[in-house]
Amino acid sequence: MKIFSFVFFCLISQLTFSQPQQAAKGHFIRFYKADNQVKVYLNDSLLFTSKVFDGNPDLNLDVDLAPHLAKGLNSIKVELYNGYENNDYKEDRFWEIRYEMFNNNQSIDYMHQFSSNGAAGLAFEYKHEIYKK
Repeated sequence: MKIFSFVFFCLISQLTFSQPQQAAKGHFIRFYKADNQVKVYLNDSLLFTSKVFDGNPDLNLDVDLAPHLAKGLNSIKVELYNGYENNDYKEDRFWEIRYEMFNNNQSIDYMHQFSSNGAAGLAFEYKHEIYKK
């Protein structure tokens, strides 16, 4: 019975903790992959820095943009840093980033890039524009 209870608890925990976070209504970015660290800039100001992810885990990491958007045109820049460990860059053959941008839970953009070029440091950079009424 103890084994059954433990297995049941593990299954329920997985269901509870593996669900994606729901961002507030409005604009947000959901990261599904970020090997090794991601940074998000809004109008050239750093808004978010993720922890350094070891390996290439599946993520459901939301960054809420809504409270930070200014009226008019906003520039969102996403950067991916590869091979980052202990404040130093190391050789890392593979990097991957996959994310989606939403407005009121409707997908408005999707990005998936990967490479095995061995780039360490800044491996990916992309700018998006969002207009807020």
